[in-house]
Amino acid sequence: MKVIAFLLLSLLVTVNAVTRYTNNGADWTDALCQNGTRQSPINIDTKYTSILTDKSVSIDGMNVATVTLSYDASHLQITDDFIATATLRSDEDEREYTFVNTHFHAPSEHTVDGVQADLESHTVFARQGRTYADYLVLGVMWVHDNDAKNDSYLAAINAGGLTTTPSTQSISNVPFKDFYGWASPKEKYTYIGSLTTPNCTENVEWFVVKETRKINSAQLSEYTSKWAGNSGFASGKGNNRILRPLGARQVYLTHGEKIDKWELASIILVCLLGLLSAILSGMIFY
Repeated sequence: MKVIAFLLLSLLVTVNAVTRYTNNGADWTDALCQNGTRQSPINIDTKYTSILTDKSVSIDGMNVATVTLSYDASHLQITDDFIATATLRSDEDEREYTFVNTHFHAPSEHTVDGVQADLESHTVFARQGRTYADYLVLGVMWVHDNDAKNDSYLAAINAGGLTTTPSTQSISNVPFKDFYGWASPKEKYTYIGSLTTPNCTENVEWFVVKETRKINSAQLSEYTSKWAGNSGFASGKGNNRILRPLGARQVYLTHGEKIDKWELASIILVCLLGLLSAILSGMIFY
């Protein structure tokens, strides 16, 4: 039963139906898309982010020999199994998530301080045997730099190889291990949001890597030729959903697997204050 439930779960988040982006999602009729209060994407206002020291996510990627890249006009994605796993740690809780898909949006869906990146990838994970709301998504953004060298991850994906829809191609030696190994220890913005395509399911654990990657013109055109910049697709608006209100939610900054210098300083300070308090209260004598 758990296997069947997970297969149904995967179908919910595998974007295998063409999504309308004529109005960038403003006209989606699903109830949560219209009325949800924890929707994504959002603008991340760094002035109001809080540092979170008791929550982190680690991503482990596997180097799979061959995977399938599919393109259906509004989506470009990989849905093969055993590409990556995610582990979410919070206080004394630890949750394991399984890879569902990785896909791309051009331009980015999230913005940071009102600035939109040129490309954003989403890697969707789900908890096997759990409810439909148990998702975790890792977001990575690329910013155009004409002097940038080819991004090895995007080069292996070879999005430019698919020009007609629907179509698929086999791609080999995608460096998933290196890509997720790069993302895992990075600082990440985290908040509770939703899937960014219908049915806009909420209670998704979002982690958006703070550091952007660079993408040159040639590689970026493999995506803009499909969406943003393609007048034949949503009048060139791109396959990005409009920003949703943050509302009462809080965005935090977490530090992945590596302890931050400020976190370390805080721990040392707390220990010193505890020691000083013990001395002053007469609990320690010399």
